[in-house]
Amino acid sequence: MSPRYSLNCPHCQHSNVVSTTQAGQDLACVGCQQTIQAPRLGQLKQLPVIETAAPAALKKNSQGGKLFVLGMIMLIFGGGGGAGLWTFASNKLFDYETVVEKEISNVDSLVDQANATELAQLYETMPLEAGLPAWQERPYVGQNKQGIILRNISYGLIAIGGIGLICAVIGFFK
Repeated sequence: MSPRYSLNCPHCQHSNVVSTTQAGQDLACVGCQQTIQAPRLGQLKQLPVIETAAPAALKKNSQGGKLFVLGMIMLIFGGGGGAGLWTFASNKLFDYETVVEKEISNVDSLVDQANATELAQLYETMPLEAGLPAWQERPYVGQNKQGIILRNISYGLIAIGGIGLICAVIGFFK
């Protein structure tokens, strides 16, 4: 932005703001509406300079606003996406408890209705330790590769959301 200078009107002594782009032009006085001529550029630069602090303050607020918006976007998409993925991974993808309960109820109903020969065949199909198959056991589900990957991605997204929260707070107070 070009510097601004204070030019006093010869008729009413009102101070008029003149920029370097208006040097040598005829201007209307803000106070009395009389026509005054702005001095040429060399003479204009000898007039008192008007300090313009507003553009710097405006630029500072603009940067704070941009930081706030960026932080809110990171918070919403990063934090919300991470929380959603974590919820999906923990509640939907590894919903082994309902599968286990269903298998137990199936076995219970078979035991109630089966004779000795059918019970022997059922026992042979069960694992030797008479527990759950490996894919249904809690430690295996929590440590399989897909669970680890989804858990780490969700933690990363939640961290991005936290950084976004910090940026939004800094941008709000800047």
